[in-house]
Amino acid sequence: MRKTILIALVCLCLPLFSLATSLSDTIEYSVSGKITYKSGTVVKIQNTSGDEMPVIAQEGVLSKSFETELFGGKMTGWMSIGRMKVTAITADIITFSLLKEMSVITENGVKKNQFEIGKEVKFEWKIAVSPDEAAFKKGEDLVGTNMDEALVYYRQAVALNPSHAAAYNMIGMILNEKEIYDSSYFCFKKAADLDPKNVQYAKNVSIAAFKAGYGSDSYSYADKAVAIDAKDGEARYLRGLMKYMGNKESLTEADKQAIIADLDMAVQLTADDPFYYSERAFLRKEFGNTTGACEDAKKAKSLGAEDGETLIQTYCQ
Repeated sequence: MRKTILIALVCLCLPLFSLATSLSDTIEYSVSGKITYKSGTVVKIQNTSGDEMPVIAQEGVLSKSFETELFGGKMTGWMSIGRMKVTAITADIITFSLLKEMSVITENGVKKNQFEIGKEVKFEWKIAVSPDEAAFKKGEDLVGTNMDEALVYYRQAVALNPSHAAAYNMIGMILNEKEIYDSSYFCFKKAADLDPKNVQYAKNVSIAAFKAGYGSDSYSYADKAVAIDAKDGEARYLRGLMKYMGNKESLTEADKQAIIADLDMAVQLTADDPFYYSERAFLRKEFGNTTGACEDAKKAKSLGAEDGETLIQTYCQ
């Protein structure tokens, strides 16, 4: 019976071919900024925001913002002004070569300068990608506003590329939000097994396994996360916590020492985070160190823990 249930749950992680929309094999990127220099065909802008910086020799379109009166109101938008090629990048300054002007406007017979210093502009370019990456990018664009639609694209990504670890991880994230913990666990595990050096994937499996009731994996993947990055405070915390949760009725002194050692390291690595102090306070009290528990409660409060007063009342009486 368990096997039948698991098969049904696993299907939530696998692709469903329900979206008829075809996907482009390119991903669009953009950066916004202001023109700082224009001489001949050389144009420079100072980047203020964007997806990521372009690379040298990247070609694309530069557009400027505009505002105009229309039927008694104002209309704003973007006007393409030039086909550009990136020639240099220094800090936040991008230098372009103007390949072709795309908007020529004259006023009283005089050509208008479309590249005014200080003008707000954006540079857009496309990068050819595989179909699975195009689907994944669609999911990334939607996940913050429409998880269900994003889920469809992430599933398309793994349908196109069954080795797309990041897409499996994002499916797991969405299913976790929906509290479908068995399937979330399966997807996180798939991502971690495909990319065994990714510490975040290993941590995600650990948490999801605990929620889904797979105790052995909750500890083993936390242990893997520590092996991947021994200086990851969350990984240290998870390993200590999962060891405690999986064996709290039969912990040996050696187990307790190992758990506290992991919490000590989590605190050391994330010294400004009150959460790990509050968690160590709980475990210290459980293991009989009431003085240490109180010290941690006070430290958590001093670092701004929202439940600081409660922590003091709980561990310093």
